[in-house]
Amino acid sequence: MDLDTLMDYIMKTYQSSKLYRADKLDCGLAPFHQMYIYRICRSPGSSQDFLARSLGVSKSNVARQLSALEQGGFITRSPDPDDRRALRVYPTAKAKALFPQVEQLIREWEQRLLEPFTAHEKEEFLLLMKRAAVCAAELAGEESGARGRE
Repeated sequence: MDLDTLMDYIMKTYQSSKLYRADKLDCGLAPFHQMYIYRICRSPGSSQDFLARSLGVSKSNVARQLSALEQGGFITRSPDPDDRRALRVYPTAKAKALFPQVEQLIREWEQRLLEPFTAHEKEEFLLLMKRAAVCAAELAGEESGARGRE
């Protein structure tokens, strides 16, 4: 494996995460849909814009993926009472029932990934990754997605 840039390492970690989670849940959801379920269940009533920022994907991609999740019975969308142009996204009972498994799978991946690290290294690594993510969002002219459910 010939990796030599930060982007190489980030992409390899992301791709490996998707491969690891790909066949762990028998629910018909792709690994990227698992991340939508995770985010929506943790922040019910989030706007589609917030989901785009927090997941680091385009608004059109979010709309497309939410349509698939809505058709699958995992989410509902309803107009924002304060802004009729915006939609709020809510998990259904089906998503809520799946959420503990998705959350456990994500935690398991993180635990196994960081297993070789000491407690101090884990803490420092997560702090540095958070700082890098905030900086990357700022460089891209975005907000970090760290604010509530907008």
